[in-house]
Amino acid sequence: SATSLERQGKLSEARDQYKAAWDMDRPNAEARGGFERTDALLKEATLARDPDQVIAECTDMLKRDPRDLVALRSRGTAYKDKGDGDAARGDLDAALRIDPGDQKSLTIRGRVRYWLKDLDGARADLDAALKLSPKDEAALACRAQVRSDLGEVDGAIADFTAALELRPSDQLLWTLRGIERESNNDLEGAIADYTAALRLNPRDATTLAWRGNARRQKGDLDGAVADCTDALRINPRDAFALRTRGDALRQRGDADEAIADFTEALRLEPSDAFGLKMRGEARLQKGDLDGAIADCTAALISFPGDTDALKTRGEARRRKG
Repeated sequence: SATSLERQGKLSEARDQYKAAWDMDRPNAEARGGFERTDALLKEATLARDPDQVIAECTDMLKRDPRDLVALRSRGTAYKDKGDGDAARGDLDAALRIDPGDQKSLTIRGRVRYWLKDLDGARADLDAALKLSPKDEAALACRAQVRSDLGEVDGAIADFTAALELRPSDQLLWTLRGIERESNNDLEGAIADYTAALRLNPRDATTLAWRGNARRQKGDLDGAVADCTDALRINPRDAFALRTRGDALRQRGDADEAIADFTEALRLEPSDAFGLKMRGEARLQKGDLDGAIADCTAALISFPGDTDALKTRGEARRRKG
């Protein structure tokens, strides 16, 4: 069935079946006045990843029944996909006025609020959704990100863990939990999570760069360089991978290669203070005292109290005499 195909991730085949179901029902729908749409058509539009089509179908459904929660939720999600947060929030607010206890609407509104950077509102909606359905993987994953942004690292890790128990094949969840573990100085746990994510998608450049960063912090400089090099083969414009590899090369004593990486990263992100500071350290290592002073001075414009940049500039000035 189309539903079974969708659950297996075979979206193209599912769309074809949903579309066929709609085509079979089209004469009846047209006989009823042309406004009625079946769940099959809405499913076909949703799986087509076409927000405009979803919005059009849902708008027609709402002309027939303004209290249709499925249409309001689906249109709200499509508006979010188009980048119209106010319209998305409006549809989800309308759905929850109709049924304040609708768990799916609470979850989707929580995700919209998070996207709109309303962290307190997102947290309230997601807490309410998870009281109604504690095993909602989407709500758990989004609340984990909200908790991360609120600085609740342990809570974020707990939610990511609960979500992964429900959906262990979700590569992004492994990467996100790895990032939280890395921020909590659990480098072994972070590397394990990144490795699990890469088993699911070996060509994910972002995860490769994050694993390289964890390996760099752990002192595995060769591993860090290898991971970031693999990431840059996939995405040569990844400034994070360039900075991470540059710092691993600097610590390994390869100042010239490190400076080249930092310079390319700064070409992509010219105002990055971390990259400026790190290039300054590499230039000091090489003996380019004027370059080190210039880079650290530029970095200190953004972060005047950066002790590393101050220390590097001070050492360069001392050597100059």
